[in-house]
Amino acid sequence: MKMYMRKRNGYGIKKKKSKFKFSDRKEYQRKYSKLRRVKDKEKIACRQIFHTALRNGEVTKKPCSICESEEFAEGHHIDYDKPLEVIWLCKKHHRKLHALSVSTKLLV
Repeated sequence: MKMYMRKRNGYGIKKKKSKFKFSDRKEYQRKYSKLRRVKDKEKIACRQIFHTALRNGEVTKKPCSICESEEFAEGHHIDYDKPLEVIWLCKKHHRKLHALSVSTKLLV
């Protein structure tokens, strides 16, 4: 049986069924985000320090270390104990790095 979500003109877009009811999903998200905040305390603190330094001008964006593209440069942390030391990557290469789970030691 196919489920369709109503559009302005009638039918069309398929709608996926959620495995949670709204209240269950909300509770699950609350628990999950609380768990992540406890588990990734070090990462969160590191990112906050980095973004503050970037906003204050202590760190400047550089081009991608792979393709030299300056568009959408993102900082990738190798070591969360050193929040201001990052590898600059474009969005495309940053996503590939995380998707492949490649060691960032090879990029340095």
